[in-house]
Amino acid sequence: MSPLRLGEPAKQFVSSINSVILIIAPQNLERFRQLVLADRGLFEQLRQTADVDGFVAQTVRIGAEQGCVFTEQEVRAALQACRRAWLERWI
Repeated sequence: MSPLRLGEPAKQFVSSINSVILIIAPQNLERFRQLVLADRGLFEQLRQTADVDGFVAQTVRIGAEQGCVFTEQEVRAALQACRRAWLERWI
């Protein structure tokens, strides 16, 4: 199996989840994280998204399909919190 290569929106999303930023409901966040990391198809769908708006919409859609309901605002807040946390580590 070849290594996964993340696009920038996917890197930010995975980093947000792995940093345990619990802006999205904790049970939905953890369940969705586990689903995406365990299912290469889901992971690839998110990884292939070219821009943040598309990534957010795709995340909400795929999450809902998998029974993990959250809003676009919650995904954007998680991405923003991840960016902020990353910047704070390097300041």
